[in-house]
Amino acid sequence: MMPCSLGLPPQLFAKAFPFHLVLNDRNEIIQVGEVLQRVHSVLLVGELLGDHFYLRRPRIACDVAAIRKQPQALFLLESRQNGMQLRGQMLGGESPEPVFFLGSPWAVDATSLHQYGLDLKDFAIHDPIANYLMLEDGADHATPPLSNAMTGRVQSDLAEQCPLKILLAEDMAVNQKVALHVLQQMGYRADVAGNGLEVLQALHRQPYDVVLMDLHMPEMDGLEATRLLREQKFGSDRLQIIALTADVMQGAREACLKAGMDAYLTKPIRTQDLLHALAEVYQNLAAHREQDRSPDAPPQMDSAGVVEEPILDHKVLQDLQDLAGPQIEIVIDIINSYLDDLPNLLQAIHQAIERSDAPALRKAAHALRSTSATVGAVSLAERVKPVEELGRTGTTIGAKSRMASIHSETERVRKALQHHFQDFQD
Repeated sequence: MMPCSLGLPPQLFAKAFPFHLVLNDRNEIIQVGEVLQRVHSVLLVGELLGDHFYLRRPRIACDVAAIRKQPQALFLLESRQNGMQLRGQMLGGESPEPVFFLGSPWAVDATSLHQYGLDLKDFAIHDPIANYLMLEDGADHATPPLSNAMTGRVQSDLAEQCPLKILLAEDMAVNQKVALHVLQQMGYRADVAGNGLEVLQALHRQPYDVVLMDLHMPEMDGLEATRLLREQKFGSDRLQIIALTADVMQGAREACLKAGMDAYLTKPIRTQDLLHALAEVYQNLAAHREQDRSPDAPPQMDSAGVVEEPILDHKVLQDLQDLAGPQIEIVIDIINSYLDDLPNLLQAIHQAIERSDAPALRKAAHALRSTSATVGAVSLAERVKPVEELGRTGTTIGAKSRMASIHSETERVRKALQHHFQDFQD
């Protein structure tokens, strides 16, 4: 039987959805994600769904016919064997097409789905806020996707689901109290800095995941503090900075992004906007953690037990060597040219981001991606692809947060290529 994979390559589907189930019209499990199977001692394939799982939400019969009436909905399954709860989405067309349960957590480099016209955000369960609303509401029906689900009610367990270390930069006592109260309702406790200098001092003492940065503060304003943080690399490269400002004048948003901020929220703070912003920060940090790998470390396994994509595609390198025949110096010259060009290509991307020049970003990112693919640096090419796509869609917003990962992968590629051709040069 061919594996069910929603039109994706089976290996990619298995990596993207390690907690999935596929069901037929007889309520039988015909496919199960590797990680989900691993936490069950009984082989699930061929078994009835209701024999091994409760359907906690929505409260409908554990029956495929009933499930089909809840398209694009969110579900909560509980294992009868070990009590494990799975939040997920059921997808299924008309009978006799199978029904897919796509459970979270998911382990995937989201950019690998883009070539198939998919994005994890296309699936409601990937949006953490929709996820929390489903669990908190306790309704007897499935929660629709986020766009229809937002109720304006603050989620008290957001901090548990998306843990973040937050620094609030705000000089006005009233605004501090309002922001801290909203964060507290979400479950967060934030430290407070009264101006830009205090922000720098706080980041010297300890790392933070995100700074909520007021623009107009005494001694040093938010824009200047942000520029210093980015230029002098205070704190982590992954530090996210969100502007909080009452300034709605034309150009204010662009000034914030140009200074190095990652997002822009207007005062008074709208709870929904802050929810979205913090959830996006958490997702960005989670993506960085997935991508960061030590250059000297052995290949890592993801939670599905799948070896992550290697730094180099050795078949591409072998094809280059075959093309050159005995003149290996031609290949070495190509590799050296590529390595020499890397700093210039990276600088061009940075300059495009700083100028908010989307066409230049697309052009520079495309040059880096295509030349990387030519020399077999497939992992770097994949990291650059979403930056190129941002430029192609006419924006540079979101590109800066990806650059730390690209720089890290660039160094891994440099070392891998130098090691690969060392024997030829000795």
